[in-house]
Amino acid sequence: MAGHVKLGNFWARRWLRTMPPYYAALLMSWLAVYYSRHQSFDPRYIFFLQNYSKSVPFFKISWSLCIEEHFYIVLPLLLYLSLKFKQVVPVCIALIVFSICMRWQYAGSEYPAFGYQLTATHLRLDGLLLGVLCAYMYNVEPLSWKRFSLWLFRLGLVGGIISIVLYFLDSRFMYSIGILSLSVFFAGVLCKSVNEADWSVSRSSIVSKIALSSYSIYLVHALAINLSDHFMPGGQIKFIGVALLSTGGMSFIFHFCIEEVSKRIRNNLFPNRVAVTLANQIPINK
Repeated sequence: MAGHVKLGNFWARRWLRTMPPYYAALLMSWLAVYYSRHQSFDPRYIFFLQNYSKSVPFFKISWSLCIEEHFYIVLPLLLYLSLKFKQVVPVCIALIVFSICMRWQYAGSEYPAFGYQLTATHLRLDGLLLGVLCAYMYNVEPLSWKRFSLWLFRLGLVGGIISIVLYFLDSRFMYSIGILSLSVFFAGVLCKSVNEADWSVSRSSIVSKIALSSYSIYLVHALAINLSDHFMPGGQIKFIGVALLSTGGMSFIFHFCIEEVSKRIRNNLFPNRVAVTLANQIPINK
């Protein structure tokens, strides 16, 4: 139905978009650590549960993808109930506060080491829910969007400053509040780019190309950097140059050989509903 999301189609398109490239990068990363230190494979990686480990043993950057996949499962139910009772904004705010309170419980005198306290899904909901809130305001409350996005951009500038100050002054507040401040900053930048199409940053061809291949860069950059360090040790300037080149090269190959293939398979099996609707409206000249 127009205006309604088919849940099965949503999940299928999301998972075919994210999972095949993820499993390909996971295999590459595990083979690398198995070769270098005989690292055993953790089955939790198959089910995106490594972010609930005390410490993520390898392919560490995948913790954020775990949160994303968990959110894809919960989001439809959350939106259904929130829209049904017309409480989207209060629900988002309540869950943001919940996430902050949970982090406050774990906060100590020092910023936590990389692991469960930084990677668990329920401790990192605020950034995701800010994104949901922005999308809701833009699509459902267009009359309020301009004012909302303007204030969020202003809050984002303040949030960025707060995060920098907390980073140097107070680990407990940086962990509990500073993570939210950073999320607000990036949400504000997003609003700025949406509202001002002629903004120099959003019009940049470099930004556009990086955005299109960002998932591939995300999946392979850590492996590329580690391989550069292992096979071509040297001075810092040399290492940075080699790491950038290897990251760019591996991302380019991965994007076209893995990610684009995955997207084509997805689009063939589960076409985008909007694209199908538009295609059906195009007259065919016989």
